[in-house]
Amino acid sequence: MSGTNFCLSVPGGDTTLGTPLELAICSTAATQTFSFTNGQISYTSPGNVTRCLNVLGGSATSGNIGLWDCGAFFNEQFTIRGPVTSMGQCVEMSGGIPYEGVPIGVAPCVSGAPRQSWEYYW
Repeated sequence: MSGTNFCLSVPGGDTTLGTPLELAICSTAATQTFSFTNGQISYTSPGNVTRCLNVLGGSATSGNIGLWDCGAFFNEQFTIRGPVTSMGQCVEMSGGIPYEGVPIGVAPCVSGAPRQSWEYYW
């Protein structure tokens, strides 16, 4: 999250399908390392299992982001120009205060909303 010491994280490195992403204190942990290729953001576990970020349920309405098999799914296509978006929604943390374990999802974009402001490093 921009302006905080919290980063997107895969809790416990769990690659089970549907594992929801959350915030955690930024570190050099593998659970906070993602790749961006052809519109997909992916996570590869130390055990070499690769999963893609996915708007769970495939709905263009607000929903959680979790891990899923990588494929040509429309709900796995993200853009990182300005806010991180998928399906016309902005990636955001739930609530207004960042804390370790807060869920990450998508919701309607709100201009300048801190909960939708991300920094990314590739």
